[in-house]
Amino acid sequence: MALPEGYSKRLIGPNLFFKKTGTVLDIPVTEDQRKIVGLFKQETARILPELGWTDIHTAHKIYNNGIRVAFISPFDITLASCDVIDFIWASIRQFLELGSYKTINEAEALLLPIIEKEENLTLRAIYTEATDRGFNIFFDEGLVTIGSGKFAYQAHIAEIESKKIPWDKIKDIPIVLVTGTNGKTTTVRVTSFICQHAKKVVGYCSTDWVMIDGKIIDRGDFSGPSGNRHVLTNPNVDVAVLEVARGGLCGRGLANTNVTAATISNISIDHLGMDGIETLKDLCEAKSIVYSAVENSGHAIINLDDFYIVERYKAGLIKGKKVFFSQKLSESEMQSYLNEAAFICFIKDGNFMLKTASKTHSIAKVKEVPLTVKGFAKHNVENALNAIALSYELGCEPTEIGSGLLAFQSNDEENLGRANVYNIGEATVIVDFAHNSAGLEAILEMSKAYSPKCLKIMWGQTGDRMDMIDEMARITVHYKPSQVVINEEEHYLRGQAVIGQIPKMIENSLLKNGYKKSKIHHVENALIGANYVLNNLNPGDVCVLCVHDYTEEVISSIKAIAKKV
Repeated sequence: MALPEGYSKRLIGPNLFFKKTGTVLDIPVTEDQRKIVGLFKQETARILPELGWTDIHTAHKIYNNGIRVAFISPFDITLASCDVIDFIWASIRQFLELGSYKTINEAEALLLPIIEKEENLTLRAIYTEATDRGFNIFFDEGLVTIGSGKFAYQAHIAEIESKKIPWDKIKDIPIVLVTGTNGKTTTVRVTSFICQHAKKVVGYCSTDWVMIDGKIIDRGDFSGPSGNRHVLTNPNVDVAVLEVARGGLCGRGLANTNVTAATISNISIDHLGMDGIETLKDLCEAKSIVYSAVENSGHAIINLDDFYIVERYKAGLIKGKKVFFSQKLSESEMQSYLNEAAFICFIKDGNFMLKTASKTHSIAKVKEVPLTVKGFAKHNVENALNAIALSYELGCEPTEIGSGLLAFQSNDEENLGRANVYNIGEATVIVDFAHNSAGLEAILEMSKAYSPKCLKIMWGQTGDRMDMIDEMARITVHYKPSQVVINEEEHYLRGQAVIGQIPKMIENSLLKNGYKKSKIHHVENALIGANYVLNNLNPGDVCVLCVHDYTEEVISSIKAIAKKV
């Protein structure tokens, strides 16, 4: 039987396997996995020295649907290294299918020209010195950036003389990384707002855009290495708040190697079965890559309300200095954590608190912070605590943090598509991303704040999250909506489904959970679904619209109808 080809990717920084740059190969094989890993180690040890490798380090991960194998590559030839790892797998396939490996002569003839074309020993030397000195370094289209933001040194690689680099003048700005399953974008937006409110020039990236000093400079999903690099190479930025999503972490690693602080918002079911992530423990391990980029004087921010993060912390797998937050633990329970933390964040007597070894600061009343919806939005209480910790790490004073939290409005201007609430006569409409079971439950729980006489829900699902449909249906039925509108995610089938397949799966799951078919309505997309709901509003209705696509158009429709009421 012919073995499949693999899928190689560059690892441009700290990753699941090691902190250095490298390359990873995903191989969709389910048989003889350990034998193949052994052959990979053998072939890597045989071929890499002949191609000039001196630092040979391999790693692997075996999972149900395949294998991930990786090795360290020099910074300047990570792209060429993809060809190298592909060749190694081709050699193993040839051995398993025909009984002979590819020769060293074949390797040299094919790969040395590719390596020599990309190789830049000057860049490699600069990268090594920069990382040894604890600086971030970026290389894009010939431009080298050492350090970050307003303290960075930038020059074209062809013009750099390594001996004349002003190392003593280079610095990194304060940088924080935000990852997790839910709440990443909101946490990034709130933290950025607080810092901007404190008169700092903030650069942030998220799933929506890159924003510098309050201005969007590029739209799209920038929650990966390109977004991080976009912010950190901007010479105007004082502080950086960077969203880091699973795809970039697992597929490419981190673009930066030294940050002030990193946080995981929470861990819940999402994207299981991809990139070797099969369990929530695996997911937490992958998200924890962000902690490996924290500089020696920085902090890992730990959510004590999350089982999987706490489990990893108690196992001693989160290294370095720490900060802790919780909305569930009392001050006395949090006090023991202060012995090993720079500071802690918690709730006391209805107030957000920040406590160091010497001082206790009351930040703001929970119910007065608009983001929390009078305290009903527990997920945003968590996001606010996270943002308090991150903002303090970025140099904001407690009074500035409190002022920023009170000023931040969870509306479409400051937090587009995340818990945006609109009043249309005596009805309430809530727009939220709610893309997984935890997110859906959080927003439905928040909807209780509006005492619905009649609850209506619209949601659909993307092609890579079909495994969540049953749980989301169960949650939906639990809240007893009078109507469920199922929308097609026409732009997010992601090669996993065909038109009509996912809505039918959602309907079947709702029926299986006891929901009546007469209360289900199908629409072609989220905009059509939102307009259907809006045109059938009654006084006392609370409508939760879970919107992945057409967010701005949906909000425009809501505002247009609100003006007529």
